[in-house]
Order: sequence, then structure tokens, then C-alpha cells
Amino acid sequence: MKKKEALVLAETKWWEHATDDEIVRFQLFEPRLCMPPEEFQRATEEVLGREIFAVEFWHGTDGLKAEYLEEKGPPTMEEISELVPEKKRKIIFTRVDANDLEEEYEDEDELEEEYEEDE
Repeated sequence: MKKKEALVLAETKWWEHATDDEIVRFQLFEPRLCMPPEEFQRATEEVLGREIFAVEFWHGTDGLKAEYLEEKGPPTMEEISELVPEKKRKIIFTRVDANDLEEEYEDEDELEEEYEEDE
């Protein structure tokens, strides 16, 4: 699709009447963006069932295409972070299991008391 064709298609707001799967099936395989990027990202997250990071779009969509076609699973956080240029990587990953929080704080009063102490 040529740039002008993509702009004309975007003006129709075609995505407003499409399902998330239709949006992803079309836009993921069309090199020119024909819709707002945030709508494409939202639909992709819905269809793939996970958070999609902007960096996953920066270097092409081969990984997302393979995931959509069920040729491979979702990338690990390490794989996603490797998409960011090394000079710009200043990411700290933490993981908190919600079950651990529930066990640690049996009631809301205890949680609030600890929060107030930290302030």
C-alpha cells in the first residue's frame, strides 16, 4: 500500500467498525500504519492476551506476527529489553507475587500502618 492509500484508509476510521482480531490481522501484516498507533497496540494486546511494549513495534513486527500465527510464544522480558539499544537500557525489573502480598498483610489496617511509617 502506498502512503497516500494508507492516509485515505485511515481517514475512514475503519478500525472503529472492526473486531480486535480483524484489526490485528490487517495492520500487523500491512507495513504502513493505517490507524492510530494506540488503537493498534490496544487491539494487539487484546488479541495476544498480554501487554505489548512499544519497543516491540520499533524493530519490525516479525515477533508479533509469529506470536499471532501461533508459531512461537510471547517473548520474555529479557528478549524485549534486548530490543532497546544498549546505551538506552536502564531498566529495573521486579516481580511481586500478589499471593505473597496477601499473606504478608492479613488485613488492610496492617498495610496502612506500614505505608504511613514509610512516609
